[in-house]
Amino acid sequence: MRGLSATLLVLILVTAALGCVSTPHPTATGHSESTATSSQAPGATGRLGGRVYGNWYHNSTKYFEIYYPKEIRDDPVLQSKLNMLLLGADSAYASYARLFGTRPQKAKIYLYPSEKALENITGRKVLWFVDYKRREIHVALINETGVYSILDVDAALLEYAAGRKLPDFIAVGFGAMDAGRTPVGPREKKERYVSLDKLESLNLRGGYNAVLFAETNDLMEYIADEYGPLALVEVLKTGRIPKINWGDFMKSATTPPGTAGIGVTTIDMNISLERRKFDAVVDYSNITSQPYVFFQRTPRLNVEEIKVDNRRVGFIQGLFLVIPLKDFKNGSVEITYTGDHSTMKKIAPQRGRIEGQITENIAFLRTEFLRPVLNSIELFHVITVRVKTDRGTVIGPGEEIAPGVWRITFPHGFHGVIPVFVGDFKRMELMNGRLTVYYMGIGEETVMRYANLTEKILSFGIKHFGK
Repeated sequence: MRGLSATLLVLILVTAALGCVSTPHPTATGHSESTATSSQAPGATGRLGGRVYGNWYHNSTKYFEIYYPKEIRDDPVLQSKLNMLLLGADSAYASYARLFGTRPQKAKIYLYPSEKALENITGRKVLWFVDYKRREIHVALINETGVYSILDVDAALLEYAAGRKLPDFIAVGFGAMDAGRTPVGPREKKERYVSLDKLESLNLRGGYNAVLFAETNDLMEYIADEYGPLALVEVLKTGRIPKINWGDFMKSATTPPGTAGIGVTTIDMNISLERRKFDAVVDYSNITSQPYVFFQRTPRLNVEEIKVDNRRVGFIQGLFLVIPLKDFKNGSVEITYTGDHSTMKKIAPQRGRIEGQITENIAFLRTEFLRPVLNSIELFHVITVRVKTDRGTVIGPGEEIAPGVWRITFPHGFHGVIPVFVGDFKRMELMNGRLTVYYMGIGEETVMRYANLTEKILSFGIKHFGK
């Protein structure tokens, strides 16, 4: 089975902050970084709006007014899910609307800190529901660290774009597939998976079940891998799955996918500190793969175009998964995409890893490329990174073979991140698998003394990136 969470083989040590915390505010533009205030949610479930939602926080995006209580903002897991929604909801929803042939329409999203909270307020015992008449989406976030994604939000966005209620196993399955985390092992799958006929009949939106949600994930992935992405599109549109052999399905669900490899990977980035944005193109040449090829994105990225063997193709862009609408296994892929750090500062919990940022005078990007969702230790062999910027010094990964051009060779494959830095730096070293960046203002003795983010280094990072 595929796994979207890449194993980090390269340990990165950088002297920066963890992740910007920005509080939301009740404006119509929603792309601000000012301090939050509470705001009334007009029209929410009739008379409940002013009484229940009046003190909730509020963010706006292009398509959505998003409301949530203090409990979500204060909880690290739920806050991370909120952040993913704020950054990726517009691009994912627009893609789903294209898939179903509907016109994108604005809506209100109400997030609840638990299933019980949603039930107490709305009277509905479900993980999510869509009120199409009021254009409201109500979602109970799953507060599970093993489900760090927001598969129920993804399912709700999919149904809102479709304009109708989808079969539970399809809505949940696509959300889980897009989310890419299945906290269920092969043995438990063999013992607890139910028949596909029973799976289709279950009320899955009625409550979170790790095993059943994992099974819907495996089912959608099996259809995509066995029949291709175009067959997956038909499943989403029609609500019907092809005839599936149970033995073949269970073998796929409990064993790794086939091998894959990429000849050369080239990433071109144009970073603007002034605009706090970047434009990029990633080119994968000479892909050879047994499963069909999909790609993983972070919610801040927005795919604009995909070419397979130099021919433009359509695609589905979920919150985390990008699926070219072509039955593609071998050849070349070129993906054009953007990253916008100007609209919304990241609302990120302190999870012990450094998040990418672009500020007015410094940039640190770590996962800003569309990585193929292929499990192979020999996936990457050579990566060339070309970076341009409107100001500042650029430091890229690997060996600098020309001004602004870096090459990385991975004799044992690569499943980590590709860091790019723009700003005022002294130098960078890669020793014993640890990447160390020496910033102006931080002495070498301090950096060498502290192996991880310490008070001195963290305070320096906060100065540049915010808390």
